[in-house]
Formats: sequence, structure tokens, C-alpha cells
Amino acid sequence: MKIILLILLALIISTPTLKAEKLTGQAKLDSLLAELPNAKGDTNLIANVKLSNMEYFSIGDKNTYFKVIIPDEIKIENGQNIIWDYLEFYVNADNVVNQEIFNAKDSDYSSIFPDAQIYEQFGQNLIFLSNDDEKGISYGTLSLGDGFSRPLKTPLKSFVRPMSYGMELTDSVGVEYSNQGYSYKGYTIQNVVCDGEGELKLPNKTYKNVLKFTITQNSVDVMQGSGSKINVTGITTVWFDAEHNTALMKVDKVEIRSQYYNDDSYSVHILK
Repeated sequence: MKIILLILLALIISTPTLKAEKLTGQAKLDSLLAELPNAKGDTNLIANVKLSNMEYFSIGDKNTYFKVIIPDEIKIENGQNIIWDYLEFYVNADNVVNQEIFNAKDSDYSSIFPDAQIYEQFGQNLIFLSNDDEKGISYGTLSLGDGFSRPLKTPLKSFVRPMSYGMELTDSVGVEYSNQGYSYKGYTIQNVVCDGEGELKLPNKTYKNVLKFTITQNSVDVMQGSGSKINVTGITTVWFDAEHNTALMKVDKVEIRSQYYNDDSYSVHILK
């Protein structure tokens, strides 16, 4: 940085429009060094952000998300001091998804997910969770649309607390469950990496000192008896700041491949 400032100051001092006598040699260097304390630093640089509140939900938390209308997949940059500029997103105020946190112990699903403390309902999808000051963990998912539940044999770590840019977490768990008269066995491997730090610009608000996380899940379930496999690959990108325990923006890309059913989906939601 000092070298850059010295070059800039040298250009200023040597500009022909200046009437002052041109300095040379050691006198010029001494003059440049004298000016360094007055030089302004790079105001775009942000502090090293550390967050502990990612999905640290409490019972009764409620949020609303806008579903963004997009023609194609969006560009997402990784790195530090990034400005994610999505000001041109088209948002329909009537196209929203509600998020709410409930007590899992008092739910109709406590027998399926007996160790979960809470569950998050995002639209028709439920995810069963527990939280503490050191980590966030998941016990599985359930869809209200078709009643399909996928409990995990052991908890899956979602986050550790705190996290900062460059940190990474990988975990794997087995699954064994029955749905609609069929039995399944399989596994899930999940990788969570904090790969972005910067500023997030959305149509309704700009957020500073934000961390971006990319969560990649690879799941394989095998139907017992037939041997038919269901392969699901999900990539979720989420942005968090210190003021919110829920994602400021989330991008979900899911690919399902099986003998009987294939599907690809892509969605973007921003916090209202």
C-alpha cells in the first residue's frame, strides 16, 4: 500500500501544472514520506467479520421472504471485500414465503425427530434443529406437501460458532427410514464453507459486513428390496450479518436423479 501511495504522490508532485520546484533524489523521497500520514486509507476494506448467530433461532421467530423472479441463474462471487449487487432483482410484493420457528417437542412430528428442540417451517418445508452457543445441528426434514420425512440417524452439524471467512465444516450421517410403505437406507455428506465477505445490495436494503456461506449436500438413498437409488445434490448459498439470525438472501439449487423421478429446481429468496 505504501508503494502505491508513493507512486500516486509522485505523479501528483510531478504534474506539469504545479508551479513548485520539482524535487529530485533524496529530497523527493523525503517529501513523499512526509505526506504518507495525511494519505487516506482504502475505505472499501472491511474488518474481519465473525458471526455466531447463523440460524440461532428461538421459538416464535417469524420472517417473510420475497421470492425473486429471475430468468437465469445469478452470478455469485467468492472472496473478500466483494460487493454483491442485486439491485436489479424484480420483486413482486405478493409473491412471498413465510418462515416461522416452532417448538419441536410439542409438534405432531416429535416421534420422528425426538431429539430436535425446534423446527423451521419455510413454506411447505420443515427442518428440525437444535442450537447452542457452539454449533447448530439438523435432525432431518419433512415436506408438508407429500408428507415425506427423512430423519437422520445422528445429528448433522450445520454451523460452528463463531465462523469467519475461510472456515470450512464437513460432516456426514447415515439415514434409515420408511415412507409410504417403502424402506430406505442411505447417507448425506454436507460441506459448509464461508467463502465470501463484503456488502450485499438488494432492492429493499443494503447490508454491510456480510458473510456468505455455500452449503453443499450430497445424498444417496437406496430403496430396500429393489435397490433403486435416489441421488440428490443441493447447493444452498446464504448471506448473514450480525443483526439477523436468519439469512438475508438464500439461493437454492437442487438436482434429483432416480429411476422413476428426475427434477431440477432453482430459487432465490430475499428477506423482506
